[in-house]
Amino acid sequence: MLGLVSLCMVGSLSGCAWWRPSVAAKVEESNKLLEEARLAQSQGELQRAEQLLLQAAEKNPQAPEICRQHAEVLLAAGQIEAAIQKLSQAATLNPDDSRAYTELAELLYLEKRYAEASRPLNAALRLDPVNIPALMLEAKLEEQRQRFELALETYHRILKVDPNNIDAKLRIAALQAYWRKPEKAAPLLRTVLQNPEATLEQRAEASWILGMTYGRDRRWVDAVESLSQAVEHKAKMTADDWYRLAYAAYRSHNVGTLQQALRRSLQTDRQHANTFAMARVLNLGPANLPTANQDVIQVGHADKKIPIPAGW
Repeated sequence: MLGLVSLCMVGSLSGCAWWRPSVAAKVEESNKLLEEARLAQSQGELQRAEQLLLQAAEKNPQAPEICRQHAEVLLAAGQIEAAIQKLSQAATLNPDDSRAYTELAELLYLEKRYAEASRPLNAALRLDPVNIPALMLEAKLEEQRQRFELALETYHRILKVDPNNIDAKLRIAALQAYWRKPEKAAPLLRTVLQNPEATLEQRAEASWILGMTYGRDRRWVDAVESLSQAVEHKAKMTADDWYRLAYAAYRSHNVGTLQQALRRSLQTDRQHANTFAMARVLNLGPANLPTANQDVIQVGHADKKIPIPAGW
């Protein structure tokens, strides 16, 4: 018995590796479970992924990476509030890592909880002043507050760190096009359109903003061409967006694009007031809008009964 006690005492000095699984072994096992969870998530097995992450957390409850991955799974499952809690936990476990703070702020922003998003965002930028995702979010928050000068300053800060950041260029161009100096937007947008690294969605956004800029200048043919190029890959087309294309097509006498855009506007919002107002003036059928008053369209004048889209 004395020998066993002595052996335990010796074992305690070496971490009692023989008596219980070592911390290192638990960490290794939790990492293995984490990788399995990532694989399950990539295969769409969200329930299995969450079960694996819970097991990983039992092995290593102080691992912020497990919390961050758990938040990602919860978000994919539509459990927004639970994902927010997990990201908060990850930030608490590792207060020197800006990633969890940034992801938490982004999620709160998407939920339109703008005031709440500011706190983790400020924490992220204190830890890493050149954190590009955090700076992008800070600029978007300034836009939401209509502090456009501050938003522009932040986007330019991003370009100093990352001169090829296409998203920052698009936001600068959008602010110039819609709020400040539209004439400065077009050259910047063309650089995006000519950039081989730009995604289809980014090029679509550039084409759309450029089309809106042409509309402000009453360059209706150019507006229709640019807006039409954006439609296929634009992230989301609202009824208002389709109506903008329809209005530009009306002013440029483009009958085919006009009718197609009005149809799509009503498919998106069957009660869209501006679309119905235009349809009445042009004597378009209420169901499928099959025909139009060609004489009115060929005139293409700014009929007071046809609402002008916002921004034009």
